[in-house]
Amino acid sequence: MEPYIESQAVETQGTRFTWNNIHVGEQVSFTGPGGVAGTYQVTNLQSTRVEKRPSLPDEGDFGFECNLVPGDTGQQALLIDKATRTVRTCILELTDGTTLTFQAYCTGFVISGGVDNKVSAAITLAITGEVEWSTLESS
Repeated sequence: MEPYIESQAVETQGTRFTWNNIHVGEQVSFTGPGGVAGTYQVTNLQSTRVEKRPSLPDEGDFGFECNLVPGDTGQQALLIDKATRTVRTCILELTDGTTLTFQAYCTGFVISGGVDNKVSAAITLAITGEVEWSTLESS
């Protein structure tokens, strides 16, 4: 019987996100980054099969949900920058020390609520350029 090996999965509790060096408060979930590269055809009359090449990578969107807190400076900054179409630096800090740094525009800030519930904000950021991953080495 093989010895049990504890999972090295990264926990989400304690993850931090900053927008233009301002912490965005009350986040409850996130998705992304996770873009893809499309393809284009380079097939010609001598080809025996369809030939393709990858196009430029698109890092896609970064989305997150938070509890709406109108007084939170991070949430206020996102709303202002959405209105002014301002690109900002974003940093996602995972609990293992890994950081993802990227530039993005705030393209969506949608609030929702319901009976016997809180008011939430679903925020969408359109990433422009590359996402840089930085991982701390274990000692």
